[in-house]
Amino acid sequence: PSEPLPLTSGQNHYNYYLVQQGNSQEFLSSNFGQSYETLDLALEDMKVTPNDFYTSVIPSTVNFEVVKGKDVTLVKFKEPLDLASMGAIKATQMIDGMLLTAASFGEPLQFENIVQTEWNGLDLRKPLPIPVGPNLMPFLLN
Repeated sequence: PSEPLPLTSGQNHYNYYLVQQGNSQEFLSSNFGQSYETLDLALEDMKVTPNDFYTSVIPSTVNFEVVKGKDVTLVKFKEPLDLASMGAIKATQMIDGMLLTAASFGEPLQFENIVQTEWNGLDLRKPLPIPVGPNLMPFLLN
């Protein structure tokens, strides 16, 4: 795989939400209707569902603070967060949505106060890699 190409238009500071299609398939999508000046504002606003089309990937019971560091932004959960109690799909959607939001700012994220130290191959004790894009799609050969 090649290195991701950074977007430099200045219009790519979006946060991510869950979109459900009519066939019940769920996808992560950025909220193109709203861009943000800072990553902390974008992450905080992800707690709020902006309209009937998008659903927040952050459960209403999950609270966190965002601390901007020199090389990484830290998301500190106020209570220990047990990803297993959320369910694998919902937990992964939350982590991916937050990582994709950070990626739209070109910034890595690190999480603090998560019960698990690893999740889906990610080491949650370290800054996480910037994802290339949302929604893993199967590669089909005809």
